[in-house]
Order: sequence, then C-alpha cells, then structure tokens
Amino acid sequence: MTAEATKLCATDCSVHSLDGHSGATVRAAVDALFKHPRIAPLIAHDHRAPGFILHPAVRYLGAAAEGRLAGVFMLIEGSPLDIEIHAALMPWAVRYSRALGRACLAEVFRDPEVMRVSTQVMADLPSALNYCLKVGLRREGFKPDACAKGGRLVGLHLLGLTREQWMAKES
Repeated sequence: MTAEATKLCATDCSVHSLDGHSGATVRAAVDALFKHPRIAPLIAHDHRAPGFILHPAVRYLGAAAEGRLAGVFMLIEGSPLDIEIHAALMPWAVRYSRALGRACLAEVFRDPEVMRVSTQVMADLPSALNYCLKVGLRREGFKPDACAKGGRLVGLHLLGLTREQWMAKES
C-alpha cells in the first residue's frame, strides 16, 4: 500500500466516502486492494479482471482500522432505490470485517432515497456468503451457472436487505 493510499483512512475503525480524494489516489488504492495476492484469486472471474471501475454509477467507501486503509466497499447504483455492494478487505482486517460491514450499511442507508442494498456472491466463496449473512443481509435467491471462473461455471448467491429490515435490526 502506498503512503498516499494510507492517508485515505481515518484513525478509528470506520467507513467513509472516498469521493473527496483524487481519482488517481482512489484508483491506486482500489487496484492495490483488488490485485492483492490473497484477494484477487477470490474475486476474479473470467469476464472481468479485478480492478478499479470508473463509471458514474460506481463509487467507493474506504474502510479504515488501526489508523490505515483496511479495504474498500464498492457501491453500484442500479437505481437510486437499490445499491449493490461489494467488499474487499485486507486479510489483516478480517477481525474488523463485521464492524466495517455494518458501518458500510449504515453509511449507505444514511441516504433517505436508498430503500435496499443487494449483492451477489460466487458459490465457491462460502466465507464471503457467511460474512454477508453475519452483517445482516438475507438470502434472496440463487442463479446457477451465472459466472465463469477458471474456465468453469459457478452459481451466484443473491442477497439483500431492505431499509425496513435494517431499521428493525438496528433498533
């Protein structure tokens, strides 16, 4: 991780928008995380190499712990009502993963227009599926043979959480 990327994080375990940072700095931080030797093999699939996505519907939240960048959450706005979330956390930050995941959800639901969040998890990633369930997402379905990884087809677990479900869980 570069010194510039490390400056993206706050001092406590937190999640914050990276919108105020330069595009080059955010790109470098996201690429470093997505291409980390322990992360890239998990998230790579045959139709897209892991890396920064520059698109008006995509933004990033930085996840910080121990005073340094612990990972990122990629937010994809399918519509103002539904935000798709994908996480990439450094291996050393696993002990903070639930707190960071819940902080991400809280940050997303701060926007009163957002009515739900969703994600897709490759079937060969049971720890990622478990993580999503632990932070409060719920199973919504399964798409068999929906993604190619290493030349073989894998299914996708569909998960989501409505604002109402989030509010009930937080009260």
